[in-house]
Amino acid sequence: MHEIRDLLEIGKGHAPPPPYGVDDIIAAGQRRRRRLLTQRIGSAGFVAVGLAVSGLLVANTAMVSANRPVTPPNVAPPVVAEQPAPAVAIAPFTFMFDTFSAGGFRVLPPQVVTTTYQDANIVADYKDTNGKAAISYVGTLTVYRPGVRPPAEFLYGTKVTVHGQPGFANEHDQDTYNYVNGGGKFSNAVSARANTLAWQYGANGWAVINSVIELPTDLPHQMTAADERALADAFSLGAPAQARIPLQAGHLPAGWKLASISGRSFTTEDLPSVTVIFAPSSAVAGNTVRHFADPSDGPAVVFTIIHQQVPPPPDAPKTKSTCGYFSSDTDLSCSWDIPDTRYAVVVRDPANTLSETELKAIGESLTFDNLDKPDTWHQIP
Repeated sequence: MHEIRDLLEIGKGHAPPPPYGVDDIIAAGQRRRRRLLTQRIGSAGFVAVGLAVSGLLVANTAMVSANRPVTPPNVAPPVVAEQPAPAVAIAPFTFMFDTFSAGGFRVLPPQVVTTTYQDANIVADYKDTNGKAAISYVGTLTVYRPGVRPPAEFLYGTKVTVHGQPGFANEHDQDTYNYVNGGGKFSNAVSARANTLAWQYGANGWAVINSVIELPTDLPHQMTAADERALADAFSLGAPAQARIPLQAGHLPAGWKLASISGRSFTTEDLPSVTVIFAPSSAVAGNTVRHFADPSDGPAVVFTIIHQQVPPPPDAPKTKSTCGYFSSDTDLSCSWDIPDTRYAVVVRDPANTLSETELKAIGESLTFDNLDKPDTWHQIP
């Protein structure tokens, strides 16, 4: 799987300190790759010349490990009589909940929205050893549109009732990693138990809270089954908010449609970039969850807008090519500085089906809204 999209969405607690070298940025991005791959089982040239990693959290939908079985937790769930599930309608590319808290955990505003789900990060606020405020990324809340089922691994285990609706609580093994600065290496993997909680928020509509610990140092902030239950009890749908995108593509392959949006501005707490994905209409239609993070989901064109890094990393070349296979990337990407802005755009196809000529034609057809004014971006109809 290509690394660039990973790199553009790396997290605050997991990014290497500036100045960013290519290997450091790639190593940090590999964490998101691992999470997306486990989610699947459960369900740019610019990097070399000044990739701006602002140091914020990863937006993702991490799922259970592919290598270990899911087993019920040793927690007695509350027994509550189930009630008839209310009918709920959620349009594609529509955010339906906002930030909320329970206990010592916060669910941040959702940043990822597709035709099948929306996703938010969960964080724990704490004081570090110096008494300074710090944030630990501890998991995700994913809300699937009615008719879209979560991965089967979430839909068995200890039966629970949340808001009068049925659900399942599970416990699973996962690996945590220490980051090694330089060389793109991970070491000292530590296995840890982690919880998941899935419940129906409405008729044929599922939500999943999944505990994810990437660094052993974050284990003290891990969510327990009781923490996840408290968040689930605090969850509610709100007023719909249609997603917006800051670009328009004048040229795309015939029949391609919007598939995914990640990021709502460049100043949010957990995602300093905006990624917009288009894919063939056949891949976008229906209730199949797709991430377009590797070739298994088929062709797609991924546009990621990021801050320019000033000054550039020390290993950045004096001049750069528009397109190429950069650093450890395994597929083609093209990148441009966006004129009269502080941003750049990376264009790529994770499935490696589009030629350099096609990628350049698509990238050169882009027009951009005022990137610093998200309220003026194009609203998804």
